[in-house]
Amino acid sequence: METIILLAGGWSGEREVSLNSGGQCAEALEGTGAEVLVLDPARELDRLFELAPRAKAVVPLLHGTFGEDGRIQGLLDCLGVPYPGTGVAQSVISMNKVLAKEVFRRAGIKVAPDLVIRPGSEPDPERLAELGLPVVVKPAREGSSLGTTVVDRPEDLEPALEAAKRYDELVLVEKGLIGRELTAAVLDLDGQGLTALPVIEIRPRAARFFDYRAKYTFGATEEICPAPLEPEMTARVQALGLAAHRALELTHWSRTDLFLVGDELFVLESNTIPGMAETSLFPQAAAAAGMELGAVLNRLVELALRDRPRRQPGRSSGN
Repeated sequence: METIILLAGGWSGEREVSLNSGGQCAEALEGTGAEVLVLDPARELDRLFELAPRAKAVVPLLHGTFGEDGRIQGLLDCLGVPYPGTGVAQSVISMNKVLAKEVFRRAGIKVAPDLVIRPGSEPDPERLAELGLPVVVKPAREGSSLGTTVVDRPEDLEPALEAAKRYDELVLVEKGLIGRELTAAVLDLDGQGLTALPVIEIRPRAARFFDYRAKYTFGATEEICPAPLEPEMTARVQALGLAAHRALELTHWSRTDLFLVGDELFVLESNTIPGMAETSLFPQAAAAAGMELGAVLNRLVELALRDRPRRQPGRSSGN
């Protein structure tokens, strides 16, 4: 029996989340009879080089930098290893919120108005005044809301910028959206193609927004699946999840976060390697669609093998 390698851990601030994803996914795959090996590339990179070329497939469960930003995908492409998910170029774009939002705008997808602060530059006072308060300050290339702050008072802007710059010199200041937070997961299903899974509504119980603690502390957030929306709105959210996936040219699976403000939908970002830990959203959406975690992972392996030929060395790693 060929081994399926799960990559978990890594170098980013989401390391612990990734390890949790890896542990849960290994258990689910073993429950389907698969032979599974979990490797942490931050500590076992030599074993990855040795074992990956002989594996049936490698499933990256690395979140954030060195996971969703194209670097691990480039390594796997060079090794000629089949893996599910988005390739190098689209991972780079999707991880960069500034670039991803430009793609969304060009596709006619609504996003929050923003101000980009590039390395060595200062915020434009006129643009800040146009955005008003509150604003959300976040690093442009980070995940799990690390370094993200909601700013209600002018005097809190500078500390928020400093917090974001600890993760990335490229900073995004967005107009604060007040509404309902939703997430739309999609998966390429056998015989159905790219399919929208049930929508989830996210309601943090104590936090101001869906921050790191609210995401990963059991019971800190009420996550309702399917979301209590009118059928027409559910269809709109699912269609927007599919539209975001296609606009970014993602592959196999993704999860797009959105805000519903009145009757308008705004896309926040798309995740190319959704969390798969106990408190993560993608497994909840899959379960609501009748898919156990092991079945989802086996489908991802199938997709990796199906698309292996176009990811061999000497071919483009795009999607």
